[in-house]
Amino acid sequence: MAILTISEASRRWRLGRSNLYRAIKSGRLNLSARPDGSRGIDTSELVRVFGEPSERTTANMSGLSGEQVEGQEADDREHLRTLVQDDREQARTFSPGRLLQAQVDQLTAQLEQSQQEKTRLLGMLETEQQARRELETKLLPAPIKPAPSNHRLWVLISLLLAVLVLAIWPWRELITPYF
Repeated sequence: MAILTISEASRRWRLGRSNLYRAIKSGRLNLSARPDGSRGIDTSELVRVFGEPSERTTANMSGLSGEQVEGQEADDREHLRTLVQDDREQARTFSPGRLLQAQVDQLTAQLEQSQQEKTRLLGMLETEQQARRELETKLLPAPIKPAPSNHRLWVLISLLLAVLVLAIWPWRELITPYF
């Protein structure tokens, strides 16, 4: 069933708000959460405690004593005052400018939360990447140094042979008969 505000319930059941508050305080009525987050009274609770709203007419009050009728009239007057007061509150509370400003404030707060979450997640990602890089450098083997080049060795041998040939050149005529 529907969940009504206390003002709506007092209008439909023709009860004073004080009667509803008394019933809530005494535990005869329970408050329920509405979809918008506010609290209200479930119609099934109202039917259970006060009966159907159509049963609360002046025709049903004919069997009541004078005090009960006066009490009911006082409740009706209080109810009318409550309706007027609620209408004034709603006009003040639900003006389009205030409603739009509340939406802007809510969206701004959500945007700030999203930006903070983004910053936090980027920081976590940066930390994770840094830790990963450090692990990779620790786990990878050191780079292998290339073997010394044989090129220097061959150049050195070539130079030694050239020096040897030049040193032996003047003696070549003495050495050639033996070969």
